[in-house]
Amino acid sequence: MLTRNALLTCLTFTFLTVSANADFTHREAPLCATPEQSTKVADFYKKSPGIPTSVAAQMLDMPEAQVVTALPAEQNHGVLTTPDMVKDVFTTIDGWGARTKLDLVYTMDGNHYFQFPSFTPMRQEDMFDGWVDAYADGGNGVHGHLWLSRIRSVHAVDMPGEKGSRTRAISFYLPDGHLAMSIYASMPGGQNDKAALKGFAETSEFLRALPSACQ
Repeated sequence: MLTRNALLTCLTFTFLTVSANADFTHREAPLCATPEQSTKVADFYKKSPGIPTSVAAQMLDMPEAQVVTALPAEQNHGVLTTPDMVKDVFTTIDGWGARTKLDLVYTMDGNHYFQFPSFTPMRQEDMFDGWVDAYADGGNGVHGHLWLSRIRSVHAVDMPGEKGSRTRAISFYLPDGHLAMSIYASMPGGQNDKAALKGFAETSEFLRALPSACQ
């Protein structure tokens, strides 16, 4: 019988691996939202402030990367990636702290999404095999594996929610615009660890020092 942690590890390994390979069956989509898409996203968030972008993407029938690029510049900063850059971003996430509480979100091909509380997934020793491996809770929690060459962009999203709340996430996207994985420092009804908020600010600052993928 699988323990809860073992089951979580198996599920996450399976789904993150499938997600990382998803664009074998989907052609590359434009990264940056059109003016029309930006209007749709703005109208959605007027009615549903702070809703995670994975939910917005499903409800608007848009690739999630186009949802985040439709957000105002002060709420999103995304950069085009290289394999080394993805590793660098994960190195900053290591700085959030191994016992920091946060929420992870990932999707199955952009059609179904999964959210669960976790500790910070810490990057493991680089095997130089084309993947970045990240384990939470000293290996007893989630195991994540991202195929570096299939990550097209990474974004820092920080948008207002209801009653003074904020939704803050670092998200990795595939060439077809679908989500590979998001690390949420805060969201409505989710974790709000002060260490996660501090770590998010540092990772966001790292990304904002790089040129934006969408002007």
